[in-house]
Amino acid sequence: MGWRAICEFDSPLGRRVNLYPPMSDYKAILIDDDILVRDSWLMRAKRSGVSLGTFESTDEFKSISSSLPKNLPIFIDSNLGQGIKGEDFAKQLFEAGFTELYLATGYPASYFKPMTWLKAIVS
Repeated sequence: MGWRAICEFDSPLGRRVNLYPPMSDYKAILIDDDILVRDSWLMRAKRSGVSLGTFESTDEFKSISSSLPKNLPIFIDSNLGQGIKGEDFAKQLFEAGFTELYLATGYPASYFKPMTWLKAIVS
């Protein structure tokens, strides 16, 4: 696969375009509907030399998920917008064979009931 470009948003100064490496080069994935969170994770990953794929929605992620290794670490926000809970989507991914699933949230782990399909809850 080649490089893919995704336009994140239009700014008054012009269109900002992020170039992402081929999906096969990703070392981790973040699914979060908040652009500020995605940008923060991308900056931290870049500083750490980690190739991070970010997705705004479950539909966006599902459109490429079949091309990803099942053991790729996937971090999922608990509140994905439109009434979608990250923990429910993580269970769907687990049932599809993904094994490295993490709930990324501002809530403490004690806020959630036990979820055996998650490796951890990270705050």
